[in-house]
Amino acid sequence: MIKEIYKRVDSRFGLTKYRFYKLFLNCFYPICLKFSSRKTDGKRPDVVVSLTSFPARIGKVHLVIESLLRQTVPPEKIVLYLSRDQFGDLSVLPKKLLKLHQNQLAEIRLVDGDLRSHKKYYYAFQEYGEKTIITVDDDMIYPEDLVEVLLGASENRFVSCTVGSRMLVENDSFAAYSTWERETETGVPMYRIMPIGCGGVCYPAGRMKTDLLLDRESFMKKTPTADDVWLKYNSLENSVKVVKTKEYEHFVFVDLMIKNNQKLMTQNVNGLKNDEQIRSLFDGRLDLIKRIREDE
Repeated sequence: MIKEIYKRVDSRFGLTKYRFYKLFLNCFYPICLKFSSRKTDGKRPDVVVSLTSFPARIGKVHLVIESLLRQTVPPEKIVLYLSRDQFGDLSVLPKKLLKLHQNQLAEIRLVDGDLRSHKKYYYAFQEYGEKTIITVDDDMIYPEDLVEVLLGASENRFVSCTVGSRMLVENDSFAAYSTWERETETGVPMYRIMPIGCGGVCYPAGRMKTDLLLDRESFMKKTPTADDVWLKYNSLENSVKVVKTKEYEHFVFVDLMIKNNQKLMTQNVNGLKNDEQIRSLFDGRLDLIKRIREDE
């Protein structure tokens, strides 16, 4: 049902229709949950879905998790990592979210400190590094075949995504992030695609070496607000190509309507923070830029 709605939300429809579908989905989905069942039995792949959140968004995170509980291929675990500095203890969480944890439908882990968006993957790779990990954002309603589509495209070899940018190189360095192309090849594993986390990203088991990935000091210094950039850097270091799924080739994910929502895109893209953080990782790394150019 949600998949069909998403297929109608085409990037070519324009802003007016997008706003209509956003309003419709935000109003319709909570009602839809009452008439659809969770996938709580049957064989599950060795997959962990990981996400994080913060106080401004926590009120609707249960809707994100509910969409993950209705997957055609349900994951083994859904884990939400929250900063103890921000939430204190589980008792302050919204009742609908806490109930999912109490009923063992999703796990909520409180962690010390605040790694910001890096919490989305950091603790999952620490705990479940031997498993396939899918990261998702905390303000999206996901179509029911997201996990199935990502796993199929990954083939247990490639990082897979539904949304990605084509990295552009000029004179042995990267062009401005704002010039990177969002319409990229689908179904073809490439080095030059950088996954965008909002649509879900699949990291196959054993392909991302955690000694570099979990270097907390490095990513908080070089990419404090750009987990997508850090993860892409790591996949390049490990010679792992990225494949953008053929499914949802032209679609636009619809986000939840959240009052006073704070998006990293505002500072990373509009504030040019992505360019600054990309330079911090890739300046002087001609070996990685050469790897990207193999796709030309």
